[in-house]
Amino acid sequence: MTTGLYALVAVIALVMALESLRARKFLRFHEAAAAQPWDELGPGVQAVILSLLRLTGLGFLLVALQLAIAAVAGDFHPSLVVTLALPLLSLLFCAGLCAVNFQLHRRTGAATPWRGSLYAAIAIAAGLLISIIR
Repeated sequence: MTTGLYALVAVIALVMALESLRARKFLRFHEAAAAQPWDELGPGVQAVILSLLRLTGLGFLLVALQLAIAAVAGDFHPSLVVTLALPLLSLLFCAGLCAVNFQLHRRTGAATPWRGSLYAAIAIAAGLLISIIR
């Protein structure tokens, strides 16, 4: 069960990592929140936003790798690092992402993906709970 939960979130995180790392402008919900088209931003602001997007992409990549390791190795090498630490770090990222996106939604009214981050955090928490009970 934990393998499936972690694998699902890992795949989604990998997709988001690729999207963020390959971005050439901010995401649609960022544009809605900023209420300003990408082309109207100065080159310095664009560079800062792309840097932050790439950092976010690296965070998603780490979550994908951590959960993939936990999903694959959890049953074969049940150490505290694999069964608890890696998922906990991923949970921290997803919960933080949810909070940041929810705050952006509240401040701007933009349709941010805070619910997706919440569902990912819930899936990881469920996997952790199952791992602890086992």
